[in-house]
Amino acid sequence: MIETILVILVIVVVSYYLFRPTSKQEEKDFKSKNNWRGGF
Repeated sequence: MIETILVILVIVVVSYYLFRPTSKQEEKDFKSKNNWRGGF
């Protein structure tokens, strides 16, 4: 039971960090062609 709750909690936290809404500055940097993260 404890293991199940722990696994669900970890999945929720990881999902939050992967799919959290980006800030306007992060979105602008990602769309910038001069930025190595999103310019390819």
